[in-house]
This record gives sequence, C-alpha cells and structure tokens, in this order.
Amino acid sequence: MLAWLTFDSVICGALFALAGRWRQPLATTVCTAIAGDAVVTAIEASAFNIRRARRIFDFAIIAVSIAAPVFAAAVLAGGIRRHALDRRQVSA
Repeated sequence: MLAWLTFDSVICGALFALAGRWRQPLATTVCTAIAGDAVVTAIEASAFNIRRARRIFDFAIIAVSIAAPVFAAAVLAGGIRRHALDRRQVSA
C-alpha cells in the first residue's frame, strides 16, 4: 500500500512539473511508468479482484481502475507526440 501511495505521489509531482514546463524526457519516463502501472493494475485486477466481485458495481469499479491508467498513458502519449511535432515545426 505504501509503495502505491509513493508511486502515485511521485507521478502526481511529475505531472505537475510537466504542466509547469514541458520536458520531453520526463514526459516519456512518466508515460512509461503509467503504462507499466496500467499493465500491473490489469494483472492485479484480473488475478485478485474479479474473483471477489459480486455486484455490477464491483465490476464497474474494476473496469474504471483498469481504464484510468490506460487513459492517462494515452493522454500523455498524445502530449508527447504533439510536443515532438511542435518542436519539428519550429526547427524547420
């Protein structure tokens, strides 16, 4: 539990840093970490949580917990691509 809290706190701080000033290497590192979190979350939810789910609400929470890091990684990957394109247009 403490590891996840620490991970989420570091990711939150890195995202705030990126919001203040974009840094491509930091964005790539954070995106990779979030994508890894998405994989681990999906495995964890499949291995432990789905067996315990009983109501539709339980399954909905599991689906959101899996979808959230996937969506976050996709949004950040879009930002990485956009900034890479902007950089190419400025240098051209």
